[in-house]
Amino acid sequence: MKSGLGFEGIIDAVYEAGVVPERWPHALDLVGREVGARGGMLLSTRTDDFRYICSEQIEPVAADFIAQGWPAENTRISRYIAREPHAGFLTDLDLHTQDEIDTLPMFRDFLSPRGFQSGAATMIDGLAEEDLIVSIEAFRSPEAAQGAVDTLDRLRPHLARAVQLSTRMIGERRRGAMNALEVIGTGAALLDGRGRVQDANRLFERDLGDQVGSSRNRLKLRDPNADRLLADALDELGAHRRGRSLPFPNADRSGSLVLHLMPIAGAARDVFSGSAAIVVIADPQRRALPDYALLQAMFDLTPTEARIARQLTDGCSPAGIATSSQLSLNTVRSHLKQIYLKTGSTRQSSLVSLFSNLSP
Repeated sequence: MKSGLGFEGIIDAVYEAGVVPERWPHALDLVGREVGARGGMLLSTRTDDFRYICSEQIEPVAADFIAQGWPAENTRISRYIAREPHAGFLTDLDLHTQDEIDTLPMFRDFLSPRGFQSGAATMIDGLAEEDLIVSIEAFRSPEAAQGAVDTLDRLRPHLARAVQLSTRMIGERRRGAMNALEVIGTGAALLDGRGRVQDANRLFERDLGDQVGSSRNRLKLRDPNADRLLADALDELGAHRRGRSLPFPNADRSGSLVLHLMPIAGAARDVFSGSAAIVVIADPQRRALPDYALLQAMFDLTPTEARIARQLTDGCSPAGIATSSQLSLNTVRSHLKQIYLKTGSTRQSSLVSLFSNLSP
């Protein structure tokens, strides 16, 4: 069913999405409906970091596509990239033979059973770090997809301008956020899906000092315990979009800092900036002892572990904690092992130094 807005109305919706990136699902839905498809997607060309925005109708299929690991076999993207540049839409039959559509696992086992074997896509280039693809999905037939190309090609210049406008808008938001955090005295950086630093303010660089190692793949800390925790946190962020907090030595190794790793919510920001997380450094000048709730939240401690950690910071010995908590000394020591593991500490003194540098 057509959108009912007409060609000019769809163009207006596309430019609205350019200024307000969160409106892209609506605009892609209108484009898809206008040409007789089920919906549309805007996705990155990097198959190892499959990021997308899509219309509501096809969101469940896109989520399943990622969950089942199909981005690694996405010949739609790889073949489009390998072709000579084409300033227009190409259909699946332009990129594959009919025999391939019938037999390639991605089509045979995933797309075709869901009615997604006939689509049309175009690449939008000229972006800062990577290209984006506009893909219109689930036409009734290959012939229907080919019949929609003329209309889609008329829309393409407007789509390209709106996509690039969204990229600039998100970039300005990104720089504004970094500057705002610097103004209030907080070191911060933005990471992409691989954990690589995209942008950082001056306080982040100052507070880290020489603690950052050289790596093309991700932010890397020189301290091996801290870097192990960071690698685990980035893996968890990629798999479950969960934040973590982790300690690491400050520049002169006289104490500890805490790095808070938080996922960036919002599909539009993810696609256009490629940002997956923001990292914030806790103020190393504050010395107030943290309460149980803060310790539990920051380091994924159990309530018992948080209480033991706070008591240890207050100067209690493991034996004293065992007596006051009515626990055996072995039980307290078992909890301490988990606390050391979760906080990256190696002994009681380093744990006390870490917690003394935190503030609620």
